Amino acid sequence: MILTIPLPENAEVLLKPGQRVDFGEPFIKTSKTETVRIYLARDLGVPAAKIFRYLKKFVGDRINKNELIAEKKGLLGKKASLSEYNGVLKEINHAEGYILLAADSAESDSLPGYFRGEVTAVDKTGIKLKVDRAEEFPLKKNQGSFGGEVKYLAEGAILTEDEVGKKVILTEKISVIDQAKYEALGACGLVVLHHLPDDSGLPMAQIKAIADWEKINKLKLPYCASGGKESRIYFYQ
Repeated sequence: MILTIPLPENAEVLLKPGQRVDFGEPFIKTSKTETVRIYLARDLGVPAAKIFRYLKKFVGDRINKNELIAEKKGLLGKKASLSEYNGVLKEINHAEGYILLAADSAESDSLPGYFRGEVTAVDKTGIKLKVDRAEEFPLKKNQGSFGGEVKYLAEGAILTEDEVGKKVILTEKISVIDQAKYEALGACGLVVLHHLPDDSGLPMAQIKAIADWEKINKLKLPYCASGGKESRIYFYQ
């Protein structure tokens, strides 16, 4: 069975096909960004409200260093604004005549993996991961990318720190108090059937259908993985 682990934007994958990966191993390197304000109206000598007329890029566009951002042509020549950074155009402010650029920083972070298995391929859709068995389930709500060994929690059960640490807690419903307790004990995620608590420091997922919830608890597969922007979760072994 092949799982697809989604990748965030601007991530450099550290894994290679054929490699076996375990929980906690670095799997991507992400570049940090810094917000840069570029005053195009001042640089080009144009009214702030009209900078859009001279722009060569749009919000969301990738901009490379020394690439043309905006240009003003006139009878006496032209003025050009070239980017001093690599980054992404995030905002155009027509009131003050500037743009905001999320510029790449020289610094980067590596993120630990929340899955285990054999990497079979890496492409634009994500990391392809081979596992022995897997079941996919739709989610009603998803908050954050997470995964790990699953601790199936029976209603009314009390867990110790050893039972909670670095595990995904699966429980039908949870109180705000228990949510805070599991977070303090080192849980790495939470999967529930009923309403997700708000403002949690834990990544969470809410199963969409009761029938799926019953199947998950019947199978009791040992691991799970859920991508932050994906509306599905895998249970696997």
